[in-house]
Amino acid sequence: GSWIETNSIYGLIVWNGVVLEKDIGNALLDAYAKCGCLQEAHKVFVGLPSRDIVSYGALISGCSLHGNSIDALELFDSMKHAGIKPNGLIFPCVLKCCGTLGIIYHGMLMHKDVNNYGFDSDLVVLNALVDMYANCGSMMDAQKVFEYLPFKNVVSWSALIAGYVQNEQYLRAIDCFERMQDEGVEPNKSTYLSSLKACGCARSLAHGRLLHERILRNGLELDVMISNTLVDMYCKGGELDAAREVFDRIQSPDEITWNVMISGYVQQGEHEEALNLFRQMEREGVCANQVTFIVALKACCTDSF
Repeated sequence: GSWIETNSIYGLIVWNGVVLEKDIGNALLDAYAKCGCLQEAHKVFVGLPSRDIVSYGALISGCSLHGNSIDALELFDSMKHAGIKPNGLIFPCVLKCCGTLGIIYHGMLMHKDVNNYGFDSDLVVLNALVDMYANCGSMMDAQKVFEYLPFKNVVSWSALIAGYVQNEQYLRAIDCFERMQDEGVEPNKSTYLSSLKACGCARSLAHGRLLHERILRNGLELDVMISNTLVDMYCKGGELDAAREVFDRIQSPDEITWNVMISGYVQQGEHEEALNLFRQMEREGVCANQVTFIVALKACCTDSF
Protein backbone atom coordinates (compact mmCIF):
# COMPACT_ATOMS: atom_id res chain seq x y z
CA GLY A 1 0.00 0.00 0.00
CA SER A 2 0.99 3.64 -0.37
CA TRP A 3 1.64 6.19 2.35
CA ILE A 4 -1.32 8.31 1.16
CA GLU A 5 -3.80 5.40 1.35
CA THR A 6 -2.51 4.32 4.76
CA ASN A 7 -2.77 7.87 6.10
CA SER A 8 -6.31 8.18 4.73
CA ILE A 9 -7.39 5.01 6.51
CA TYR A 10 -5.71 6.18 9.72
CA GLY A 11 -7.59 9.48 9.39
CA LEU A 12 -10.89 7.60 9.09
CA ILE A 13 -10.07 5.54 12.17
CA VAL A 14 -9.39 8.69 14.20
CA TRP A 15 -12.41 10.54 12.70
CA ASN A 16 -14.78 7.71 13.58
CA GLY A 17 -13.40 7.42 17.09
CA VAL A 18 -12.38 3.79 16.63
CA VAL A 19 -10.30 2.61 19.59
CA LEU A 20 -6.88 1.50 18.34
CA GLU A 21 -7.21 -2.11 19.41
CA LYS A 22 -4.38 -4.53 18.87
CA ASP A 23 -5.64 -6.09 15.61
CA ILE A 24 -6.41 -2.74 13.94
CA GLY A 25 -3.21 -1.26 15.34
CA ASN A 26 -1.08 -4.15 14.04
CA ALA A 27 -2.65 -3.88 10.58
CA LEU A 28 -2.01 -0.13 10.50
CA LEU A 29 1.52 -0.58 11.84
CA ASP A 30 2.25 -3.22 9.17
CA ALA A 31 0.92 -0.95 6.38
CA TYR A 32 3.07 1.99 7.51
CA ALA A 33 6.16 -0.21 7.94
CA LYS A 34 5.83 -1.82 4.50
CA CYS A 35 5.63 1.51 2.69
CA GLY A 36 8.67 2.82 4.62
CA CYS A 37 6.86 5.29 6.90
CA LEU A 38 8.85 4.14 9.93
CA GLN A 39 8.20 7.22 12.11
CA GLU A 40 4.43 6.81 11.71
CA ALA A 41 4.75 3.05 12.27
CA HIS A 42 6.69 3.67 15.48
CA LYS A 43 4.02 6.13 16.72
CA VAL A 44 1.33 3.48 16.18
CA PHE A 45 3.56 0.88 17.88
CA VAL A 46 4.05 3.09 20.96
CA GLY A 47 0.29 3.84 21.07
CA LEU A 48 -0.80 0.18 21.11
CA PRO A 49 -2.53 -0.94 24.32
CA SER A 50 -0.39 -4.10 24.20
CA ARG A 51 2.21 -5.50 21.84
CA ASP A 52 2.56 -9.05 20.59
CA ILE A 53 4.79 -10.95 18.14
CA VAL A 54 2.83 -9.47 15.21
CA SER A 55 3.45 -5.89 16.42
CA TYR A 56 7.17 -6.44 16.89
CA GLY A 57 7.46 -8.48 13.69
CA ALA A 58 5.83 -5.77 11.55
CA LEU A 59 8.11 -3.01 12.84
CA ILE A 60 11.30 -5.12 12.82
CA SER A 61 10.53 -6.26 9.26
CA GLY A 62 9.89 -2.66 8.16
CA CYS A 63 13.13 -1.42 9.73
CA SER A 64 15.09 -4.27 8.12
CA LEU A 65 13.49 -3.73 4.71
CA HIS A 66 14.11 0.01 4.68
CA GLY A 67 17.70 0.02 5.98
CA ASN A 68 17.08 0.93 9.61
CA SER A 69 19.16 -1.97 10.92
CA ILE A 70 20.15 -0.60 14.33
CA ASP A 71 16.52 0.12 15.28
CA ALA A 72 15.54 -3.39 14.17
CA LEU A 73 18.17 -4.97 16.45
CA GLU A 74 17.15 -2.76 19.38
CA LEU A 75 13.50 -3.74 18.86
CA PHE A 76 14.52 -7.40 18.82
CA ASP A 77 16.24 -6.98 22.19
CA SER A 78 13.23 -5.19 23.72
CA MET A 79 10.95 -7.92 22.38
CA LYS A 80 13.02 -10.55 24.17
CA HIS A 81 13.01 -8.49 27.39
CA ALA A 82 9.21 -8.28 27.11
CA GLY A 83 9.17 -12.09 27.19
CA ILE A 84 7.95 -12.50 23.61
CA LYS A 85 9.51 -15.43 21.76
CA PRO A 86 10.83 -14.63 18.24
CA ASN A 87 9.42 -16.57 15.30
CA GLY A 88 10.89 -17.89 12.05
CA LEU A 89 9.97 -14.69 10.19
CA ILE A 90 11.75 -12.31 12.56
CA PHE A 91 15.11 -14.13 12.66
CA PRO A 92 15.90 -13.68 8.93
CA CYS A 93 15.14 -9.94 9.29
CA VAL A 94 17.47 -9.37 12.24
CA LEU A 95 20.19 -11.64 10.80
CA LYS A 96 20.06 -9.55 7.61
CA CYS A 97 20.56 -6.45 9.78
CA CYS A 98 23.64 -7.99 11.46
CA GLY A 99 25.07 -8.76 8.02
CA THR A 100 24.30 -5.28 6.71
CA LEU A 101 26.08 -3.69 9.67
CA GLY A 102 28.92 -6.26 9.53
CA ILE A 103 28.70 -6.82 13.30
CA ILE A 104 29.88 -10.42 13.63
CA TYR A 105 29.81 -10.36 17.45
CA HIS A 106 26.12 -9.43 17.40
CA GLY A 107 25.58 -12.04 14.70
CA MET A 108 27.14 -14.73 16.88
CA LEU A 109 24.85 -13.75 19.77
CA MET A 110 21.94 -13.99 17.34
CA HIS A 111 23.17 -17.47 16.32
CA LYS A 112 22.94 -18.49 20.01
CA ASP A 113 19.38 -17.13 20.10
CA VAL A 114 18.54 -19.20 17.01
CA ASN A 115 19.67 -22.32 18.89
CA ASN A 116 18.14 -21.33 22.24
CA TYR A 117 14.72 -20.62 20.75
CA GLY A 118 14.70 -23.91 18.82
CA PHE A 119 15.19 -22.67 15.24
CA ASP A 120 18.40 -24.65 14.62
CA SER A 121 16.56 -26.89 12.11
CA ASP A 122 14.64 -24.13 10.32
CA LEU A 123 16.07 -23.97 6.79
CA VAL A 124 15.00 -20.36 6.14
CA VAL A 125 16.66 -19.18 9.37
CA LEU A 126 19.80 -21.24 8.75
CA ASN A 127 20.11 -19.88 5.20
CA ALA A 128 19.89 -16.38 6.70
CA LEU A 129 22.71 -17.36 9.09
CA VAL A 130 24.92 -18.42 6.15
CA ASP A 131 24.20 -15.09 4.47
CA MET A 132 24.87 -13.13 7.68
CA TYR A 133 28.28 -14.74 8.30
CA ALA A 134 29.23 -14.22 4.64
CA ASN A 135 28.28 -10.53 4.83
CA CYS A 136 30.33 -10.20 8.02
CA GLY A 137 33.35 -11.64 6.18
CA SER A 138 33.53 -14.92 8.10
CA MET A 139 33.32 -17.56 5.39
CA MET A 140 34.57 -20.23 7.80
CA ASP A 141 31.46 -19.77 9.97
CA ALA A 142 29.23 -19.52 6.87
CA GLN A 143 30.67 -22.82 5.61
CA LYS A 144 30.14 -24.48 9.03
CA VAL A 145 26.46 -23.51 9.10
CA PHE A 146 26.07 -24.59 5.46
CA GLU A 147 27.56 -28.05 6.08
CA TYR A 148 25.28 -28.45 9.13
CA LEU A 149 22.13 -27.85 7.07
CA PRO A 150 19.83 -30.89 7.08
CA PHE A 151 18.80 -30.06 3.52
CA LYS A 152 20.42 -27.63 1.10
CA ASN A 153 18.17 -25.79 -1.36
CA VAL A 154 19.04 -23.28 -4.07
CA VAL A 155 18.92 -20.41 -1.54
CA SER A 156 21.51 -22.19 0.65
CA TRP A 157 23.92 -22.71 -2.24
CA SER A 158 23.36 -19.20 -3.61
CA ALA A 159 24.08 -17.62 -0.21
CA LEU A 160 27.38 -19.49 0.08
CA ILE A 161 28.46 -18.80 -3.52
CA ALA A 162 27.58 -15.09 -3.18
CA GLY A 163 29.55 -15.01 0.08
CA TYR A 164 32.67 -16.43 -1.54
CA VAL A 165 32.38 -13.88 -4.36
CA GLN A 166 31.82 -11.00 -1.94
CA ASN A 167 34.91 -12.08 0.01
CA GLU A 168 36.95 -12.45 -3.22
CA GLN A 169 37.32 -16.25 -2.91
CA TYR A 170 36.39 -16.76 -6.54
CA LEU A 171 37.76 -20.28 -7.09
CA ARG A 172 35.88 -21.51 -4.03
CA ALA A 173 32.71 -20.00 -5.48
CA ILE A 174 33.27 -21.87 -8.75
CA ASP A 175 33.94 -25.15 -6.88
CA CYS A 176 30.77 -24.56 -4.86
CA PHE A 177 28.73 -24.10 -8.05
CA GLU A 178 30.12 -27.40 -9.41
CA ARG A 179 29.20 -29.16 -6.15
CA MET A 180 25.72 -27.73 -6.44
CA GLN A 181 25.40 -29.17 -9.95
CA ASP A 182 26.65 -32.56 -8.72
CA GLU A 183 23.91 -32.48 -6.06
CA GLY A 184 21.33 -31.88 -8.81
CA VAL A 185 20.16 -28.50 -7.44
CA GLU A 186 18.92 -26.17 -10.21
CA PRO A 187 20.57 -22.71 -10.05
CA ASN A 188 18.44 -19.55 -9.98
CA LYS A 189 19.19 -16.07 -11.29
CA SER A 190 21.09 -15.10 -8.14
CA THR A 191 23.31 -18.20 -8.41
CA TYR A 192 24.12 -17.48 -12.05
CA LEU A 193 24.97 -13.83 -11.38
CA SER A 194 27.39 -14.68 -8.55
CA SER A 195 28.96 -17.60 -10.43
CA LEU A 196 29.49 -15.55 -13.61
CA LYS A 197 31.12 -12.80 -11.55
CA ALA A 198 33.41 -15.43 -9.96
CA CYS A 199 34.41 -16.74 -13.40
CA GLY A 200 35.15 -13.22 -14.63
CA CYS A 201 37.20 -12.17 -11.60
CA ALA A 202 39.11 -15.49 -11.59
CA ARG A 203 39.63 -15.19 -15.38
CA SER A 204 38.21 -18.72 -15.56
CA LEU A 205 36.62 -18.59 -19.01
CA ALA A 206 36.43 -22.37 -19.37
CA HIS A 207 33.94 -22.48 -16.49
CA GLY A 208 32.33 -19.28 -17.75
CA ARG A 209 31.58 -20.78 -21.18
CA LEU A 210 29.98 -23.84 -19.58
CA LEU A 211 27.83 -21.50 -17.50
CA HIS A 212 26.93 -19.54 -20.63
CA GLU A 213 25.82 -22.75 -22.38
CA ARG A 214 23.59 -23.61 -19.43
CA ILE A 215 22.13 -20.09 -19.41
CA LEU A 216 21.33 -20.39 -23.13
CA ARG A 217 19.64 -23.79 -22.61
CA ASN A 218 17.46 -22.27 -19.90
CA GLY A 219 16.60 -19.20 -21.99
CA LEU A 220 18.05 -16.81 -19.40
CA GLU A 221 20.29 -14.79 -21.71
CA LEU A 222 17.33 -12.46 -22.36
CA ASP A 223 17.57 -11.28 -18.74
CA VAL A 224 19.44 -7.97 -18.91
CA MET A 225 21.28 -8.48 -15.58
CA ILE A 226 22.54 -11.89 -16.66
CA SER A 227 23.52 -10.54 -20.10
CA ASN A 228 25.39 -7.63 -18.49
CA THR A 229 27.29 -10.02 -16.24
CA LEU A 230 28.10 -12.27 -19.21
CA VAL A 231 29.49 -9.30 -21.14
CA ASP A 232 31.55 -8.30 -18.09
CA MET A 233 32.86 -11.86 -17.62
CA TYR A 234 34.08 -12.12 -21.22
CA CYS A 235 35.59 -8.62 -21.07
CA LYS A 236 37.52 -9.44 -17.89
CA GLY A 237 38.84 -12.57 -19.58
CA GLY A 238 39.94 -10.60 -22.64
CA GLU A 239 37.38 -12.30 -24.93
CA LEU A 240 36.04 -9.11 -26.50
CA ASP A 241 34.50 -10.84 -29.53
CA ALA A 242 32.45 -13.16 -27.29
CA ALA A 243 31.45 -10.17 -25.13
CA ARG A 244 30.37 -8.21 -28.22
CA GLU A 245 28.30 -11.17 -29.50
CA VAL A 246 26.35 -11.22 -26.24
CA PHE A 247 26.09 -7.40 -26.28
CA ASP A 248 24.72 -7.35 -29.85
CA ARG A 249 22.01 -9.88 -28.97
CA ILE A 250 20.62 -7.74 -26.12
CA GLN A 251 17.36 -6.22 -27.34
CA SER A 252 17.29 -3.14 -25.11
CA PRO A 253 20.72 -2.56 -23.58
CA ASP A 254 20.61 -0.19 -20.60
CA GLU A 255 23.36 2.26 -19.62
CA ILE A 256 25.04 -0.44 -17.49
CA THR A 257 25.30 -2.72 -20.55
CA TRP A 258 26.91 0.03 -22.64
CA ASN A 259 29.28 0.97 -19.81
CA VAL A 260 30.42 -2.63 -19.32
CA MET A 261 31.16 -3.13 -23.04
CA ILE A 262 32.87 0.24 -23.47
CA SER A 263 34.95 -0.42 -20.31
CA GLY A 264 35.89 -3.83 -21.69
CA TYR A 265 37.31 -2.26 -24.85
CA VAL A 266 39.25 0.32 -22.81
CA GLN A 267 40.69 -2.33 -20.44
CA GLN A 268 41.99 -4.31 -23.41
CA GLY A 269 43.45 -1.24 -25.12
CA GLU A 270 40.81 -1.12 -27.89
CA HIS A 271 40.30 2.62 -27.55
CA GLU A 272 38.92 3.31 -31.03
CA GLU A 273 36.28 0.58 -30.60
CA ALA A 274 35.39 2.05 -27.21
CA LEU A 275 34.86 5.51 -28.73
CA ASN A 276 32.88 4.07 -31.66
CA LEU A 277 30.56 2.35 -29.21
CA PHE A 278 30.26 5.54 -27.15
CA ARG A 279 29.16 7.41 -30.30
CA GLN A 280 26.68 4.62 -31.13
CA MET A 281 25.28 4.90 -27.62
CA GLU A 282 24.67 8.61 -28.17
CA ARG A 283 23.05 7.97 -31.58
CA GLU A 284 20.65 5.47 -30.03
CA GLY A 285 19.57 8.02 -27.44
CA VAL A 286 20.84 6.16 -24.36
CA CYS A 287 21.72 8.66 -21.63
CA ALA A 288 25.37 8.46 -20.64
CA ASN A 289 26.10 8.68 -16.92
CA GLN A 290 29.19 9.65 -14.94
CA VAL A 291 30.76 6.20 -15.39
CA THR A 292 30.31 6.38 -19.18
CA PHE A 293 32.05 9.76 -19.40
CA ILE A 294 34.97 8.62 -17.21
CA VAL A 295 35.49 5.51 -19.37
CA ALA A 296 35.14 7.48 -22.62
CA LEU A 297 37.71 10.02 -21.41
CA LYS A 298 40.10 7.17 -20.61
CA ALA A 299 39.66 5.96 -24.18
CA CYS A 300 40.67 9.42 -25.40
CA CYS A 301 43.84 9.41 -23.25
CA THR A 302 45.52 6.56 -25.10
CA ASP A 303 48.97 7.61 -23.89
CA SER A 304 48.05 6.63 -20.35
CA PHE A 305 47.51 3.00 -21.31
